[in-house]
Amino acid sequence: MSSILHRIRGSLYLHSAQDLSCYSPLESDEIRTLVIEAGQGDEQLRGSLERHKLGDLDRPYTALSYVWGSPKRNTVLHLGDDGKRVKITENAEALLRNLRRPDESRRVWIDGVCINQDDLTERSHQVSLMHAIYSGASNVLVWLGESDKHTRSVFEFFKIMYERYDSGKEDEKQAEEDLSSYPEGDSTEFTKASGEAPQSPDLDEHKRDDFARIQAFTGRPWFSRAWTFQEACLSPDTIIRCGTHELAWQVFVSATLYLVSRGMARVLGSTSDTIVALAHFAAASSSRQVPYLSVILPLTRNLQSTDGRDKVFSLLGMVEKEGLPPIRTSYKLPLNIVYSTAAKATIVQEGGFSVLSSVDGPARDTSLPSWAPDWRIPRRTALLHGYDWPSPTHRYEINKNAPFENKIPDDVGSDPLILAVKAARIDKIVRVCNPKPLLDYIAKAPVPTSTAAVEPGVEVWYRGVEKILNKLSKQLGLATYYGQTRSDDYVGNIAQALLKTLTADRGGVGEEGMGTWVDEEHLVGMSMFVPNYRWWSSGLDGGSSATPTEPEIAIKRLITAMYTFLNGRVIFKTENRLIGIVSSGAQVGDEVWNLVGGYTPFVLRQKDTSKKRWALVGETYVHGIMRGGLWKPEIEVKEGHSVYPIPLRTEGNKLEFEDIQLV
Repeated sequence: MSSILHRIRGSLYLHSAQDLSCYSPLESDEIRTLVIEAGQGDEQLRGSLERHKLGDLDRPYTALSYVWGSPKRNTVLHLGDDGKRVKITENAEALLRNLRRPDESRRVWIDGVCINQDDLTERSHQVSLMHAIYSGASNVLVWLGESDKHTRSVFEFFKIMYERYDSGKEDEKQAEEDLSSYPEGDSTEFTKASGEAPQSPDLDEHKRDDFARIQAFTGRPWFSRAWTFQEACLSPDTIIRCGTHELAWQVFVSATLYLVSRGMARVLGSTSDTIVALAHFAAASSSRQVPYLSVILPLTRNLQSTDGRDKVFSLLGMVEKEGLPPIRTSYKLPLNIVYSTAAKATIVQEGGFSVLSSVDGPARDTSLPSWAPDWRIPRRTALLHGYDWPSPTHRYEINKNAPFENKIPDDVGSDPLILAVKAARIDKIVRVCNPKPLLDYIAKAPVPTSTAAVEPGVEVWYRGVEKILNKLSKQLGLATYYGQTRSDDYVGNIAQALLKTLTADRGGVGEEGMGTWVDEEHLVGMSMFVPNYRWWSSGLDGGSSATPTEPEIAIKRLITAMYTFLNGRVIFKTENRLIGIVSSGAQVGDEVWNLVGGYTPFVLRQKDTSKKRWALVGETYVHGIMRGGLWKPEIEVKEGHSVYPIPLRTEGNKLEFEDIQLV
């Protein structure tokens, strides 16, 4: 479904589309419902509009969730017997004709008809009631469009997955059900969603073709629209309808959770991230969890809406309200105010800065403050902390062991476009290097898979990577050791430090070198935001995978981590010879800062020295300081500021916190 605003705006067609006398003013707690008159075939589409209180038990209705498609209204819906009419879209006509009964009327709520499209005040208010409208419906019907020859077999697949989820069967091989045995099944080519990432054990090579129809089904436009995310999740009784075929939403949700538990979320195709999140949200699911807004905004970033404000408005009815400052739903508000207000609200609710991690490079609306993510732009880099659910989690902790509470300021500023923070300068960037040659190499270099050729193949692959790392090291001007991780009994190896940096320390590079690459937690779900690249498990609800033990599996893990964290990022070196990765908008002269309340460092760019104003460039991984490496117990006091020594390998470095503004 396109955004509500997209549906209700349509100003090019309004005056010719409807008789405005159809709409009498609504009270604040009222809605309209459409009663579809009985009919069939090509008979005129007729109905009547009735206004009534929300929650009126005498007027139960079905709330419709669908995709508007083209906003042009070329079809007439006749209202009553006095000649009133409205014009509706082709998709709305197909839906209403599909639902029309031959011998009795049917009451529905459909946004394109039940909201007065000419009344801006009513439109904004009705949008604020979406949660109540859908949760108060007797049921919700999700309309995916007309069926095709595979619809029946796809629905049967989800029913079988639901039965396995419901019965708790554990045999993973059962998840490989061959769809060719289902009715109306016709194999097509399997479309991979992840490039050459390692595969789930459940996806047997000779059966992948059978999943193409599932991906075609989940690739329907409904699964990629912002407002549909909320609409399907708010009623405990939701039905998916495709042509004349129906599937209970609870069946779809449970089947999805079963696929996730088997490490097979990728079967759902390019919209798998959204569908998995839908499953966890759904009221019909026993695992329902209410997330923070800061968690769901990144997960739904790639959903589409015609009006960018709907990327926030469409989620407000389904997130955790406790501790969340109010966010006004009004289309009179400019987008930059909506986005900055939402960003501040998430910071206050969680007491941290995870939302700043979603700032993603320079291609953004210049009216937005640098610290407010532009949710209209698809993500180009993977979040360093990966999936959060249902509240923020922290894989890194820059202020671990710090002698203060890592808590945001009580006052983050009253100006919606300025964020007040307490922060300390760590270092300045002096060199920046593009990782593209490394990405190009690992994309093209063959990864050994044959047992007989593993050892020489691994050696060849390593040597190729080593050459590129040597070039990177020279470009960055690195020493032979990495001072930040050097200790009395361990010489910091620069090659290892560089590999850990290029993978955000998520590639399994052990402290003793390449031989222990496989001894850390497997990478699951880290590449969810990287274009055209998916790991084989979703990352939500644990997923499943085998711990890799073979060298070629370790290489694939390392490749996954590099692709995940280097796409859209550059490598940098600082004055004190720290190395890190940050979004591609960074440049020489930018500075690495520690924000109190943050869990990763951030790169900032000075905007105004007199007012201590800075622009946010992006979150950063800096090797050796991500898990408490900054801190020693000594504390000094200097001119009213707390000053902490930091163990950088340069004398005189102090970490002095001050109040600054992000603009």
